[in-house]
Amino acid sequence: MSASIDRLNCPGCSAPLEPPEGRSQFFCRFCGATVVVPLGPLSTSHAANGGSHGPLHPLPSLDRLQIERSGDRMTLRWQWRTWVAFVMIPFALFWNGFLVVMTTMLVSSGDLWPLLFLSLFYGVGLFLIYFCAAMLVNGTSIAVDGSTIAITHGPLPWKTPPPVPVGDVEQLFVKETLHRGKERTSAQYSLELIRKSGSTATLLSGEYDADIPRTIERLLEMHLGIEDRSVKGEYSG
Repeated sequence: MSASIDRLNCPGCSAPLEPPEGRSQFFCRFCGATVVVPLGPLSTSHAANGGSHGPLHPLPSLDRLQIERSGDRMTLRWQWRTWVAFVMIPFALFWNGFLVVMTTMLVSSGDLWPLLFLSLFYGVGLFLIYFCAAMLVNGTSIAVDGSTIAITHGPLPWKTPPPVPVGDVEQLFVKETLHRGKERTSAQYSLELIRKSGSTATLLSGEYDADIPRTIERLLEMHLGIEDRSVKGEYSG
């Protein structure tokens, strides 16, 4: 006789699963893995091997996340290291190399007035260097406990939002922002929160793929006991 699917184990941490009634997808409360529940009765061995319904897949971005739990405190950490840094590095090197050549030529000629005009470009060059360095070495930490959600970036200083009282959070959702250029359109994704007062705030921004903010959204909702619901303007791709 086939065993019920509620005897399945988590594909991420092997913890015993108890699927919520009437839901075909849910998250493991121990490691946060996404679990897709096959329809109908299914034996444990059949589920473990995937069967005709396919394997149970953890959420793709979990391999980038470090998840720590202690009591009512959960900490999520990940390194940035996105493809954007490797695209920007050659451009930053070219930009700053050009400025070095121009500065050397002007100093050699004794014509120093144009250096005042170039000062704006020096600022852009320094920002590009800092941005690339941050993309390579920085990471983000989100700590949530019974009172606040706190986000920090480092080791290089980066703007962070103020801590958010958990009792003030009504809902979380991911928003997509499109940047249309002449040749192509790029997208960035942010994690937004809706306060109980109805106002919104950005919790996490600047992500170039949706996996991290969508995973963070679900993990925070699961940890805080927030029921996920559709929000106008929410990214659903």
